[in-house]
Amino acid sequence: MATAALIVTDGLGEYGRSTPGSGETVLAGLTLTERAVLAAHRAGIDRIHIAGELLPDEGVLARLRARGLSIACSAGDHRPFAAVPSDAPLVVLPVITLAEPAAITSLIDRRPLGAGEAALVVDPRPDARHRFLLVQDGRVRAVAIDGNAAATGLAILTPEAVDLVRDAPSAWIAFRRLARATTLWAVTADPNFCERLYDEGDRPRLERTYIRHSNGGDKESFFTKQIRRVSVPLTRQLVRLPVTANHVTLAGLALSVAAGAAFASGGYWAALAGAACYYASTVLDCSDGEVARAKYCESSFGCWLETAADYASYVFAWAGITMAALRANLYSAYSHAAIVALVSSLLMFVLVAYLRHRVARANPGQFDDAVAATLAVDTPVHRFSGWARQWIKRSTLAHLILFLALIGQLEVILFLWAFGASAALVLGLAVHRVLVSRVTVPHLRAASAPGATFHA
Repeated sequence: MATAALIVTDGLGEYGRSTPGSGETVLAGLTLTERAVLAAHRAGIDRIHIAGELLPDEGVLARLRARGLSIACSAGDHRPFAAVPSDAPLVVLPVITLAEPAAITSLIDRRPLGAGEAALVVDPRPDARHRFLLVQDGRVRAVAIDGNAAATGLAILTPEAVDLVRDAPSAWIAFRRLARATTLWAVTADPNFCERLYDEGDRPRLERTYIRHSNGGDKESFFTKQIRRVSVPLTRQLVRLPVTANHVTLAGLALSVAAGAAFASGGYWAALAGAACYYASTVLDCSDGEVARAKYCESSFGCWLETAADYASYVFAWAGITMAALRANLYSAYSHAAIVALVSSLLMFVLVAYLRHRVARANPGQFDDAVAATLAVDTPVHRFSGWARQWIKRSTLAHLILFLALIGQLEVILFLWAFGASAALVLGLAVHRVLVSRVTVPHLRAASAPGATFHA
């Protein structure tokens, strides 16, 4: 049976009344209602029902329907479950709950529920707010007490469980009724993201946490994490503007061109200016993906645009640094290093483009994560390749260029570049067969309007 979704705009009810329950509250560039609907749709749910006293306005509904979504709305008489279908499992997602699609998918795919049963995602952390659930032996035993877990609000109900709570005046009352009358299983969202927005003051923290989690969190390299220190605050500002991820990509490309031109000019201050421009372009290279994920506007076109801009940034930097080095000494060892760096880099670009096309054509934005996960669990050579690839990423190069420009030795990057690109090419050829045969990236479920070209 196809799963349906209930988006509750009034929060959880009772304790949830003190929260910013309005679905019109904006978080990371989307209203809470838009975010909940798009998360459910991205998780594979096509039957979406919005209920509550505070329904989205026509502008929000128009934006959602422009993405090709079919949505039913009902202004409830304090009974959010009154009009939902009872012929399929129902995912309950209050708008105050920020859940990534993977958290919803995991909840749907968990072990089958028995007739009349339900499962609620809980937050068992000792520092969680509103710990009003008593969880024992994997079940919610009591609701609305001084307990040991907090309710995120994300839940799944069997059709029989839906009938049990059809006249419940709020989601909170529904959970309490299910805990008393049937089995309400308690599950966690880990390692996926699912947290509640408790009050307006909690919004900045939740935005930062959500964006960082969507980037990869602790799994990213040291240098990428340093770039994120700048890109995440920038992204929080960009999502408030009528800016698409493609705009951010093109702005980053323009900065890469400026960096190459500055490098080619020669001289200490020109090199330093070029390094600053290249670092800024790398920040935008991270920010464009953050904007796309925050606004649920990823697309294959956007990913390929970002890939082309990323490759071009390497070429601009190489060209500018090489021109300056050769102008100083045409027949130096730098010329040989520059040739090796260029040839190896171009061959590596071709190999990576081929692999991305073969293993992630349906969802190019997931290529890096899928490759990293595969290399981490295979042979020692593959694990070493997974570690080594972190050192040839653009975030690492941006820090090296900035450091060498500061000490006036920018041309040394050509030797490091030649060695790194050559080693990466050899390792890439060594592991490409396992990637082609084992990595399978699921198709990107479109969430944008026809013709939209947003970044992945």
